[in-house]
Amino acid sequence: MRQLISLMIFFFFCYSSTAQQTVTYQQISQEAYLDYLDKGYPANMWPMYQAQYVEEYKKKNYTATYGGSEYQRKVTLAPGVMTNFAGQTIGSYSNGQVLNSGYQPVGYIQNGYFMSRNGLNSACVGYVRGSNIMNCQGGVYYTVNGSTITNFSGYVVAYIRGESLYNTSNQLLVTISGININSIAAYLLFLAR
Repeated sequence: MRQLISLMIFFFFCYSSTAQQTVTYQQISQEAYLDYLDKGYPANMWPMYQAQYVEEYKKKNYTATYGGSEYQRKVTLAPGVMTNFAGQTIGSYSNGQVLNSGYQPVGYIQNGYFMSRNGLNSACVGYVRGSNIMNCQGGVYYTVNGSTITNFSGYVVAYIRGESLYNTSNQLLVTISGININSIAAYLLFLAR
């Protein structure tokens, strides 16, 4: 019994020390660069986006320690959670449900269509076809083409960088954990204001 307790204490301390390891800004910068490459961005563009990408990566994945010169990894958000520029949750999309910041349902997917949830009434809001986010009559609302999102007139309305959407003025609109076409559609159809 004594050996079991000693073994449990040993594993607890080993887990605690590895879970709370701190890293430097340089280590975060290296991680961000690898993440940048993993997402398919060209290495030759890194110098232009480095400062912004590293800052976003740090903000998304780390918190500063009390001294401020080292950082600890944040708890990863569940896929579909949407946060604004301040890191506040503005909504989520998961298992076909769209929730607002108060975790109240505002929409859902039924037979491939995004439906609004308004009391007892539901209405079609749109659907996804390939890289297009369509209205319920079959017209295009938005098209996701690589790292750009255009509206029905072909004008760029947002850029995708990593898991974040930016407007044309390079301001962060939303970060969507585990971003995909459906979560982008959920954001644009229900939560973008």
